[in-house]
This record gives sequence, structure tokens and C-alpha cells, in this order.
Amino acid sequence: LFHLLWLTSNSTLFLCLGISALGFNLLVRLPLIINSVSVSIFTGIYLYLQSKVEVISSHSIRRLLVKYLVAAAIIYGFFLGIDRLYQWIRFDGFDSSYTKIWAEQLKSSNPNLPKSFPFSNPFLIGFLGFLFSPERSIFLFNPLILVTLYLLIKNWKDISYNLRAFLLSSIFLLLATMGAYSTWFLWGGAGAWGARYTTTASQLISLVAVPLAMKFKFNYVVERICFRVVVIASFLIQISSVIFDCNLELNQSQTFQNGNFVIGQRFLNLIAVITGNFDNWGLRPTNISVSESQKFTLLAFFPWKNASNVLPPNLIIVLQIIWIILLLSLVYTTFLLIKKVSLEKHSLPSE
Repeated sequence: LFHLLWLTSNSTLFLCLGISALGFNLLVRLPLIINSVSVSIFTGIYLYLQSKVEVISSHSIRRLLVKYLVAAAIIYGFFLGIDRLYQWIRFDGFDSSYTKIWAEQLKSSNPNLPKSFPFSNPFLIGFLGFLFSPERSIFLFNPLILVTLYLLIKNWKDISYNLRAFLLSSIFLLLATMGAYSTWFLWGGAGAWGARYTTTASQLISLVAVPLAMKFKFNYVVERICFRVVVIASFLIQISSVIFDCNLELNQSQTFQNGNFVIGQRFLNLIAVITGNFDNWGLRPTNISVSESQKFTLLAFFPWKNASNVLPPNLIIVLQIIWIILLLSLVYTTFLLIKKVSLEKHSLPSE
């Protein structure tokens, strides 16, 4: 967002804020440098496509690029310096990291681990797993990606250059993240509601699916039916993903060794708890205590449920009121958006 604001206003403040946000990302996890590369690609594609549809001198583009590179070098250098200083203070080396030390300790205590650990998973298993595995497929957790890609290909010429830049850089982010984590020994992210490492990229791509569908008409009945099915499925998947603690599914997969078709398991757990058949259907994991498994089946959708033992009763009431207000605000905003879109459609002149 800040990069887009800089590109449209040439404000140095927006540029510095955008690069600083990405620089701070490096302090969270160094591989998130992929995010910085993705946004740089967005900037480059935006300028290139803009030059194709607008009259912009090559001198102006060069000035923008030089400004961007200077700001990036200074700000990224600052955050990388902080990161390396932290590693030196904590691990006595500028080239050290907790991952490297942790991996060396594990391999010394377990000689059977491969030399390449923790990057020891076969690349194709991880990469294709992100796409097609029943446990972590991005298309299962975010099926709206398929809608975005379909509409992007079908309406490429009619999509604005800034949205093209956004989508192309997001697709790069997704593929680069998949490639970076495909060899990680827990490439899927273990305890997570989906493929944890690809969440940002896959949701960014999914984000524009419905707006694109509202902008470009579906010409065929099959297209409209498929789109509605995907939207309904996406809604149900997202809602079901925040009802129970994700560690429930993780412990079930470890107990039953069934490969865990996560989406199916999620809905099965929901039906079992609602109907009171969770134990009758043999769904309770045995590798954890009964009290812990009962905690995992509490409705996580209501955030005060799991905090009832640590929060004062008055604060829980406040949380409940805030939650209800936010939910009603969401419903009201959605209603206004639907009403606005409906009015705009009816106000369009007939062809």
C-alpha cells in the first residue's frame, strides 16, 4: 500500500514507511526477505506497465528507481544491521542464527538425521504438496485463488496495470515462498489451520477474486454456478477454520496416522461435537490428556472461551460486547456493500 501511494504521489514519507515495514519484517524471520523482493517486483512492473499506457519520460523513471534503490539500501541496511547485531550479542557470531545452532544440536544427539537437516525434505514433495496434498493444498484452504487466476487469464487486457502488478508480484511471492520452504522438514507448517508459510501470498491472491468477478461478467451458466460454489465453499472453510484449535487436527493426525485430509477432518469434528458423537466416532486423540483434548474442542470462535480461567469476569463481559458490536458492524457493512453494488448494476445503461 505504501509503495503504491509513493508511486502515485512521489512522497518520500510513503516510500520510507513502505520499506521500513518490510525491513521490520526481516527482524521477525529473515526468509521474509522474499516479501521485500515481491514488493520490489510490484514496483518495477507497475512502472513498466505505466510507461506503456502513459507518457512518462525515461529520465523520470530512472529518477524514481534511483530514489527507491537509495532508500532501500539505507533502510534495509539498518534493519539487517540490527538483526546481525542481535545474532552477535546472543550467539557470538554475525553469521549465526538459532536455526543453525538448533539443527547442529539435534544432529549431534541424533546421528540418523540427514546432513542437510532441517532442509532435508525432497523438494518436489514439498512444492507439489503446497499445491495438491490433502493436508496442505492452497487450493483447498483458499479455493478463491482459482477464481482469481481464471479471471486474470481471461480478462488480462482489461485489467488495470496497477492490479496486474499486484497480482503478478503476489504470484511470485507465492511461488518463491513455496520454493523456499519446500525442503524444510516441516514444509506444511505443522500446527496451523492451513499451509502456514504460504498464508500471506495465497490470501492476497484470493482477496481480489470476488471484486474481479463483480467487475467482469461470467458469460456462461457453468461459470456462474462454479463461482457461487467456490464462494460458498470458501466461506464455510474460513468459518470452520476458527471454530476449534488447530492443534486438535494435528494431534488427530499423529494419533490415527491417517494422512489427515484436514478440511474433511475439520467438518467431521464440527458435526461430531454438535451431535455429541466425538467420542463415539473415535475422534479423540490419545497422545494428549483428556482435559487438553477437551480444551481443543472448545469453540475458539468465541475468544473469551479459552481465557475464562485467566481473565476477570467483568473483562470477559466487555470482550463479549465488543465482539457482538464488531460482528453486527461486519454484517451491516456487508449489507451496505451488497446494496451499493445492486444499485450500481441497475443504474447501468442497457446494452
